[in-house]
Amino acid sequence: MAGKAKGRQAGEGARGRRASARRGRRKGAASAPSGLAALQERFQKAILEGRDDILEALAPSAKEDRSVLLGVYRNAYGARLTEVLENDYEKLALYLGDAQFQALAARYIAAYPSDTPNARWFGRHMAGFLAETPPYDARPELAELAALEAALNDAFDAPDAPALARELRQLRSRI
Repeated sequence: MAGKAKGRQAGEGARGRRASARRGRRKGAASAPSGLAALQERFQKAILEGRDDILEALAPSAKEDRSVLLGVYRNAYGARLTEVLENDYEKLALYLGDAQFQALAARYIAAYPSDTPNARWFGRHMAGFLAETPPYDARPELAELAALEAALNDAFDAPDAPALARELRQLRSRI
């Protein structure tokens, strides 16, 4: 009996040590990414913050310097976000013209870096940005136009209203 109790305690101790080790690994992994996660984080910071400390981790190329290759990613990222804004704020882009909209997009991207993997929500701060940021704040029609386009996009993505269908049936029955 004493042997069983002793064995059980030893087994419980081993399970406890294993669980404790797993918890320690999880804590460490969350606080200090390693391997691929660390490389991805460094690459993201290089793109978003203009940091070049990732250059030594990039494979060398016989055709081009690493900083030029990283620049391609930086430019492509900004161009894609500008395209997202242009799609969401088509009338605002037309109203401002290409050069002014490109400048606006660059300032917006700097002020509101993408924080969601869904591009649909990237421009959600545009109306407020225009209302609060010089020189755009001196032209209230810009914020109003952006708010209108955002509302139209939201309405397009909103679920259908089943109550409206019921009201239409009631109207038809009266005719």
